[in-house]
Amino acid sequence: MTFTTMFFCVLLAVAGSVAAARAQGTVSGSLTLNGKATKFSHVRAIKAEDWTFGEDRKPVLTTVYRVLLSDTPFDDLEDNFELSAMAKQGSLHALLFTINKKGEVLGGSVYHQASETGVENMFASRLDFQSKTVNDKKASGKLQTVEPMSLSAGNLEVKATFDTPYWTEPKPTAQGAAAAETAPAKVVQEFIKAAQAKNLSALKKVLRKEIADMLDKPEGQQAVMGMLEMSYPPELQVKIARVFDFGDRAWVEGDSKRKEESGKITDVVYRIRVIKANNDWKVSPL
Repeated sequence: MTFTTMFFCVLLAVAGSVAAARAQGTVSGSLTLNGKATKFSHVRAIKAEDWTFGEDRKPVLTTVYRVLLSDTPFDDLEDNFELSAMAKQGSLHALLFTINKKGEVLGGSVYHQASETGVENMFASRLDFQSKTVNDKKASGKLQTVEPMSLSAGNLEVKATFDTPYWTEPKPTAQGAAAAETAPAKVVQEFIKAAQAKNLSALKKVLRKEIADMLDKPEGQQAVMGMLEMSYPPELQVKIARVFDFGDRAWVEGDSKRKEESGKITDVVYRIRVIKANNDWKVSPL
């Protein structure tokens, strides 16, 4: 996965925000890479909105379900960067896949330290999902690889059975003016200001180390600054509205407006993830 696939925020239309997770499910089975099996002990699932192709082959915003099978608890299924970082460290081994309402697999990713980047994407056709239940409350069934997959990290086999409800959005720990005064919100405000000013030294102070280090290399700097310029143009105004503090990480949400090509003004929510590193809050990209 290239850095350009990692966005620094999630733009969520108010009518279609992602549901985060809280509920527990059950899972059995394993992920086997190069003959070494890792047992799944945790399952998380969320309901989300994503772009898929309709019968006329035109993109349509539809409801999908993401399921994470792992050997380590992990709550934020939209945080691909953290999933990859944990996999590279060897502290997480997981399979994340997406299904639609029909129970059809739309795609998947394997997170494992055997991969140079910590993650490898998979073709949907290589996964066979026999759904038992797929609705707006839960997902359950059996998942397995059609045959051993050949990845750059080696040969992969997956076999699992799971049953899990979807997580529900947690309530903010702070809102409005109180949210803007929290430590996570303050570092996000510094980040947005630095991004809009293209201030490299200021960005290095507020970004998590893995991303801050990229700014020291020409290729990495070009990728990071290009993404920031696209996501945080100078005219953008974001008003901090909500903070979800989970202790060692947090979500900071800000309300903004976006002008569509048609001229219509749409309400947009910026959700920016931050993590606590050495007691300091740092912005973590998606």
